[in-house]
Amino acid sequence: FSNMAGHDSNYIALAGVLDFFRRGDESPFPPANFAGDYAGGGMMLAMGVLLALLERNRSGMGQVIDAAMVDGASYVALPLFKWAQTGFVPVGSDGHVRSSDFVLCQAPHYGEMYLCKEEPAKPGSRTYMSVQALEPQFYAQLLRGLGLEYEKDLPAQNDRAAWPKMKERFAAVFRTRTRDEW
Repeated sequence: FSNMAGHDSNYIALAGVLDFFRRGDESPFPPANFAGDYAGGGMMLAMGVLLALLERNRSGMGQVIDAAMVDGASYVALPLFKWAQTGFVPVGSDGHVRSSDFVLCQAPHYGEMYLCKEEPAKPGSRTYMSVQALEPQFYAQLLRGLGLEYEKDLPAQNDRAAWPKMKERFAAVFRTRTRDEW
């Protein structure tokens, strides 16, 4: 692929990584030049330079460095691929990530960006709180922070059927304060 035109989303798509960057049933939304160019290509280049320096010190010979971004994106995403094998990343019968069921794709209410109340000094402002409380102890802290820890009939954290309603509930609570107030 070295002579082909391409950018980050192309590299991570070829590596099979782009599928992890979706919300629900939306089309994939690549992260801003993260996985292919910077993490994938940058890691491959850095490792190549280090290995070439080691070889130069050992043999006095130079080395050709292959910094393949597709390979690098695959290496960076290795934990995601391994999680797909264990079931932590839900995969459909078509082989694609079921992002509407995956906690790292902002499917649950405890992994979302919530709109806050508008800043009074900045009419029209839109500020958000980033929430990612995957572990039970962090989820408990989140509920406390939102004032929901004593709310009756709260569903279990991983009750997937309750995620949409809990997102609505959390969204309503987050809209009661500005981001700075949170």
